[in-house]
Amino acid sequence: MKRLSGQFQIVVLLWVIYFAAATLHLGELKENLRLNRTVRGISCKAGAYAHDGLCCLKCPPGTYVKEHCSGTLEEGTCEACDYDTYTEHENGLTQCLSCTKCPPDQVPTKTCSRTSDTECQCREGTFCLPDHACEVCKKCSKCKEDEFEKKRCTSTSNTICDKKAKVNTTDEQKTVLEGFFGAVIIAVCVVLPLLVIAGIAIYVLRRKWPQKLRDAIGRKHASHGKSVPSETGEESFSAMREPEHRPLKQLIVEHNGIPRLVPTNGDESLRKSFDLFDEVDVLFHKRFFRHIGLGDNDIRSTETVCPDDKMYTLLRMWRERQGMKASINDLIDALLHLDQRLSAENIIAKAVEFGLYKYEEAC
Repeated sequence: MKRLSGQFQIVVLLWVIYFAAATLHLGELKENLRLNRTVRGISCKAGAYAHDGLCCLKCPPGTYVKEHCSGTLEEGTCEACDYDTYTEHENGLTQCLSCTKCPPDQVPTKTCSRTSDTECQCREGTFCLPDHACEVCKKCSKCKEDEFEKKRCTSTSNTICDKKAKVNTTDEQKTVLEGFFGAVIIAVCVVLPLLVIAGIAIYVLRRKWPQKLRDAIGRKHASHGKSVPSETGEESFSAMREPEHRPLKQLIVEHNGIPRLVPTNGDESLRKSFDLFDEVDVLFHKRFFRHIGLGDNDIRSTETVCPDDKMYTLLRMWRERQGMKASINDLIDALLHLDQRLSAENIIAKAVEFGLYKYEEAC
């Protein structure tokens, strides 16, 4: 009996130890389940992500999480994305995303950066509809002979063709002939009279302004008591009064048969004379400005300027670059180089008539 009692006590002890161990293990299991439920059920506000029961602040675009935070609503260690990787938004990623590589039949329209992925589109002559998976770009369609291109092919849409309207050959020929004869009538009734008027105006100007230039030169000589032959070959009255003992006659300095000018009011005379160069034919404007040293970029810079102010603006630009060397005689020489002698004579006559310049004289 004693032996059985000792064995019974040992069995009871073993059962007690077993139940104690089982109870302890069950408690650990319950605690682990509670922690797991807490991790799974944690809810972080916008701008944060869950990690090990904590709400860590997200890293900004262009970076990733290198080390997670150690406290709630704290920021871990954020690292910038390496080359050819990116993150477009705030994130809790542990590595950046790889940049997209455009397929062989596409070209990149936007290069990948740390904050945005590559953007691709089909090459010219091919397309891919935006609502389809663009695995392979399709070749653009060509319109048939009896069709016309209503809308060109783009990278996201195919060519749109439409049927050509049938035209009666006889009516088409009739329309062409009517158009031709209409153009001839317009040319005879409108263009020809305009050409005649323009020819007459040019003829009158060529006769009128040289005479004004001679008259201006005559008045200048007369003011110095010189004899100026008139068209009839007679001498002016002032020459008749000139005493015989007058010093050696002064001559007007000329260049290529054109008198040289001297300003009456320095730089102010040159500035005011710019308005006289509206006389220059617009067909010669670019060649004229290039000849005096202005470049094509200078000329293009005045495209937004009012057409009436372009000549003045570019001449002022030329004057500022030339400085003290700027002279109206250089502008006159440029016109002579371009065979614009009539314009040169008209500008000289007006400059003297308005009192801006006088003729240069040599003793």
